[in-house]
Amino acid sequence: MAANSAAGVDTIHIPSVREVVGPLALAGLLLSAPGARAGTEPATRKAQIRHIEAKIHVDGRLDEPVWSQLTPLADFVQTDPNEGAPASERTEAFLFYDNDKLYFGFKCYDSEPDKIIARYDTHDARTFSDSVNIFLDPFGDRRTGYFFSINARGVQFDALLSEAAGMDPTWDGIWESATRIESWGWSAEAAIPFKSIRFHPGQIWGINLGRDIVRKNERDNWQIVTRFDNFYRPSKAGLLEGVENVKPGRNLELIPYFSSRLRRGAPSPLDNRNRLEGGGDLRWGILPNATVNAGRTFSPRR
Repeated sequence: MAANSAAGVDTIHIPSVREVVGPLALAGLLLSAPGARAGTEPATRKAQIRHIEAKIHVDGRLDEPVWSQLTPLADFVQTDPNEGAPASERTEAFLFYDNDKLYFGFKCYDSEPDKIIARYDTHDARTFSDSVNIFLDPFGDRRTGYFFSINARGVQFDALLSEAAGMDPTWDGIWESATRIESWGWSAEAAIPFKSIRFHPGQIWGINLGRDIVRKNERDNWQIVTRFDNFYRPSKAGLLEGVENVKPGRNLELIPYFSSRLRRGAPSPLDNRNRLEGGGDLRWGILPNATVNAGRTFSPRR
């Protein structure tokens, strides 16, 4: 601190932070400030997938020779509880395809396998169990995609994902999966037919793979997902290269529904009756990125 006098008035010079701590230290303070890295996007990871004709029995064991020929995707990172930190338990993900299906295999190592949470429930139920997750953006448009999840007991969950609208769990794809709990952790296999999804042949896909460890409140992903995003945003997925020379299916989906109504206490006893209704919605993917929806409701005469 220094004092100067001019025209009888004393002025005091207060040194700046830069003068006190130096430019390098100041840079360190700024980088460590909350939100300093908020605008920094993580690097986009890339994966290669191979075309292999192999016979797979989807039983969760990963004991076919093809799995040992593949280099796993690993080095998963946390979303919760410590965003960006390495996963606390090792996860290895394997993938390949043949002319008809995509195949995924997971080895979920666990230092305390007796604490794996694995609950039974129905398809699309939220079981709050240890699980593995697959996100695919077959169009590579970074706006939409498919989400598949398998819990450690083998319960499936699937949905459509949209950058704008989030998750739509009403979509139900046709795919196979199985799991197996081992002394070292647990494993999972999944086979997703190309005819169950829509895509542009020869396109680079978007992809992410994840694992949930419920007892630790931990969510791990291959391509980091921030807590701010909190779900698999197609725009921030990794890239999958190598899907070639395959064709999508016809993409016909029929969703039936039924309902029953019971009326009592009407002014006229003739109006007290059961009423049954039913119908269905038909979804037809006429083009890889265009769908026609049609619905029909009927009521049986009594």
